[in-house]
Formats: sequence, C-alpha cells, structure tokens
Amino acid sequence: MNKTISNLHKNRVFTLLVWLIIVFIAIISAPSITTTLQSYSQPTFSTNSQPARAAKLHQQWGAQLGKTTQINIVYENPHGQLTAKQVNAIRTSIDKLKRHQSFYNIRQITTPDNNLSGRSQMLSKDGSTQLVLLAIDADQNLRVLVGELTSQVKVAGLKSYVTSRQLFGMLIIKKWLR
Repeated sequence: MNKTISNLHKNRVFTLLVWLIIVFIAIISAPSITTTLQSYSQPTFSTNSQPARAAKLHQQWGAQLGKTTQINIVYENPHGQLTAKQVNAIRTSIDKLKRHQSFYNIRQITTPDNNLSGRSQMLSKDGSTQLVLLAIDADQNLRVLVGELTSQVKVAGLKSYVTSRQLFGMLIIKKWLR
C-alpha cells in the first residue's frame, strides 16, 4: 500500500507538468476571441434601412473603390429642416475635406449635390438630416481617422456624426469583451 502511494506521489509532478503543457497548447491554439466575435456578430439590417441603402450605393460606386471602407457623415438639425445657410455650411465643411482628401486617404466623397440618383437616400424626408459618404483606403486606422474627421466636419448649429459599419462592429465587440 505504501509503495502505491509513493508511486502516485512521484507521478504528481509528471502529471502536473503534462497538464500545464496541455493547457498551454490549448491557449495557444484557441481562436482569437476578437476575430470570432467580428465574424459572427455582424448586424443584419432590413433592405429598407439606411445602412442597407448605403451599402447598395457603395456597391455602385465603381471599380477604383475596390479596397475601400465607407464612412458616413451625418448632419442633423435638431430644430427642424436644414436651412440654406446650414446647407452652405455643410458644403464648406465638405470642401475642406476635399482640400485634404490626400491627407485622409479619401478616394471619393459622395454628397447629395454630386449624386443626383442617390439624393433621396442621402436626405431625410423631413429635410432635417443630410448624409455624406466617404470612401477611404481600407488599410487606414479607422478609430484614429474617425476622431480626426469628427473635429473636421463640425458645423455650428448642427449635430454631426461620423460613423461606419466597421466602427459599429468594433464598438459592439469592445463592449462584449468588457
């Protein structure tokens, strides 16, 4: 009996070492949680939703935009319809972006003024909101770029938002990982 207990005691170190190796291999070979969440947590939208319509517009933009990411800039007047002065201020803000297009690696800027076929999808029915679409190089650091663009696109008297589908997905994953 003592011999059996002595053998088990000697094998504990060996067993512990084997289990540590197994756990180490399991940790290394496990898939990345972030990658898994990104691939399985993409939101689905109805065909009439604004993100789905924006994705449809994105598909029609052209071949030179193959490796781009779409960023949406939303201008909203919380007090009602956009005035002519506010629309001009939006145009001025977008003109600033056009001047710095190469700095931000923007390949295309789509506004209601330069895309007449998509104008109805870029303006809200009540006239209080306008959407501007940017196609940027896909290899850009999206978080940094959105931070820079947020300060560039502000217009006095309007609420402005800079968002994208990829950024939305990253925020959901970040929230889940907490």
